[in-house]
Amino acid sequence: MPGPVFQNISPSPSYSILPNTLLSFQVVDTGSPIVLVVPIITLDPTVAGELVYDWTLGAFTPAYIEESEILTIANGYQFNMLRFNGWPTPPTLRCWAVDAAGNVTAL
Repeated sequence: MPGPVFQNISPSPSYSILPNTLLSFQVVDTGSPIVLVVPIITLDPTVAGELVYDWTLGAFTPAYIEESEILTIANGYQFNMLRFNGWPTPPTLRCWAVDAAGNVTAL
């Protein structure tokens, strides 16, 4: 059985991300419910990324809580993310999603 699917990723890879650009994506299940989503933003490739949303706490981390939201959609979630005071440098988004069957998908 396939794992979670990422879709509607915005902006597209060719888009120049400005300080106030909203990053968004949807993750949906393909038969087994999603049990974990781990979005990480990297602002500097020499520094560890920042956790955006803490699934265990059910909350955005401090740098993202003011400007971000998670929405429940059919069979999954939509994440809309913007760092407090904007992006100091263009961000790189990495994300992992896990479903109840143990399937892992990476973005």
